[in-house]
Amino acid sequence: MLSFVAVAGSRSYCGAWPACIEWCRRQVADHPKTTALVLLARGGEKHGRIVAEVTAGGGRRITGGRVAPVRMVPHE
Repeated sequence: MLSFVAVAGSRSYCGAWPACIEWCRRQVADHPKTTALVLLARGGEKHGRIVAEVTAGGGRRITGGRVAPVRMVPHE
C-alpha cells in the first residue's frame, strides 16, 4: 500500500495527498524559510520518492522525483 508522508524539518505528517499538501502549506506559513517535502512510499520500503515540495514561493509537483531514504522522516 502506498502512503504519502509530509516532512518539514523535524516534523512529519502521514495522510492523504490533499491533507499532506495542506499540512505543508501550514508549516511553511508558520516557518517561511522551511521547505516541506511530500514523499510517496510503500510500507516496509527503505526508500521513498519525493513527489512534491512546498516553499514560501508556492508548491510544485515533482515528476520523476529523486529517491530519498525513509529514515529522513522524523519519528514522533
